[in-house]
Amino acid sequence: GIGPTHDDVTMKAVAQGLGVGMAHSTAMEHHLHKLKVGVIQDGSEKGIEDLRCSTQRMCLMPEGTELLMEEGKDYPLLRCKNVYMLPGVPQFMRQQLLHLGRVLGCHAPFVSQRVGFSVDETTLAQALEQTAKKFDQVSVGCYPYYEQHPDRGARTIVVVEGRCRSEVDACCEALLERTPKTSVLFSEPGSDLPSSPTVR
Repeated sequence: GIGPTHDDVTMKAVAQGLGVGMAHSTAMEHHLHKLKVGVIQDGSEKGIEDLRCSTQRMCLMPEGTELLMEEGKDYPLLRCKNVYMLPGVPQFMRQQLLHLGRVLGCHAPFVSQRVGFSVDETTLAQALEQTAKKFDQVSVGCYPYYEQHPDRGARTIVVVEGRCRSEVDACCEALLERTPKTSVLFSEPGSDLPSSPTVR
């Protein structure tokens, strides 16, 4: 993570990996100060000072780190040389990945569909293989859960990803036709993420 707590060690790890030191970012300090002051209700100097102290850790980053701001977003994308540092909170990471996709000049984002099954992956193996062979423009991934089933009791979750929503939907429909209807617990859109940029 890149937040203010003791377990947010990404900045330091990146600095070590790139062989650079850590430096205080005045630009980040100003940005966070402006962002945090907006949430203080009483506007007291004490409250502002407390927030300054709590965000000092977030201002210490690898030397040479750039703050890439995007209009309408509260937090910048952080880049040091060719390394991008992302937050660990899923909803913020998703936003940053979309921003990163635009920075890298990616094409249309990948779309995905998640299908949860009450049966184990061995029961689905043949149907998955047949479906994956027929729909070679999409990716079909299978994720089994053996001891715990945290997502609505699913023992297996299949994720279908591709650049075209109609291809993803067609693949899911074909898979569902090959599997017992009673084994399907849910079918829902996954998170859309940017695809890889064209290599020139």
